[in-house]
Amino acid sequence: MSFTLEPGAAVAMGFYVGVVTVDLLLIDWMQRGTAQLRRERERCEKLAQRSQLLFSELQHRVSNNLQMVGAVLALQQRSVADPAARQALVDAGAKLQTIGRIQRQLYDHSGDPQTLERILPDLVDDLLTTSGRPGVTATVEVGSAIKLPPDSIIPVALIVAETIANAVEHGFAGRETGRIEVRMCADAGSVTLTIANDGASPPADFSAAAATSLGLRISRTLADQLGGSFDLTPREGGGAVATLRFPPTAG
Repeated sequence: MSFTLEPGAAVAMGFYVGVVTVDLLLIDWMQRGTAQLRRERERCEKLAQRSQLLFSELQHRVSNNLQMVGAVLALQQRSVADPAARQALVDAGAKLQTIGRIQRQLYDHSGDPQTLERILPDLVDDLLTTSGRPGVTATVEVGSAIKLPPDSIIPVALIVAETIANAVEHGFAGRETGRIEVRMCADAGSVTLTIANDGASPPADFSAAAATSLGLRISRTLADQLGGSFDLTPREGGGAVATLRFPPTAG
C-alpha cells in the first residue's frame, strides 16, 4: 500500500509546517525576551534598593555628623571661662543639632521628600522636649496643599526652631507654662507662617528689622534666602507673633 499526496495537499502541508515552525520560533523568541526582561527588572529593582539604602545611609550619616559636631561644641563650652563665649558655643551646638534633626526628617525611607505637614509637628515636639520646659505646649497646623522642595523646607524649619527657642528663653522667662501656636497656609500669591505665643510682648518700639539678637538676624537672613520677609510683633491679647511670608515658588 502506498501513500501519495496530491499536489494541492502537499502545498497545504508545507504551508502548515512553515506556519508551525514560525510559531515555535516566535514562542521561543518571546520566552527568551520575557526571561531577559525579568532579569533586567530584577537587576533594576536591586539597583533601586541599593540606591535607596545608600541614600538613607547618607542622610543618616550627615545628620549624625551634624549632631555630633553640635555635641562636641556643647562639651567644649565647659572648658571656656568667658560666659559670653561659653553661651555662644552652647547656642552654636544647639543649632547644629537642630539642623541635624531637620536633615534626618527631610526624606522618608524610600528617598521621597517629606512635607512640612509631617516634619514640623515632630520638629516642634523635639524642640520643646529638649528645652526642658514640660509646661510649654504647642499646636501645629500646616495646610496639606503646601509642597516645598527640601532647599526651602530647611530655612523654614530653622526659622521655626529659632522662634520657638526665642519664645522659650525670653517670652516665657520666669513662667512655668506657656502656649505656642504654629500655623502655615498658602494662597495664590504667598505662603504665610505664623508662630504665636502667649508670653511676654515685645516693647512698643520694637523693630525686628533693627534687632541685633543672633536668633532674629538668622531668621531675617533665612527669610531673605526664601525671597520673603520676617517680622516679630506684639500679639493681640498679649504675647508675640512671628510672621514669615515668602513666594510659593521659593527654592
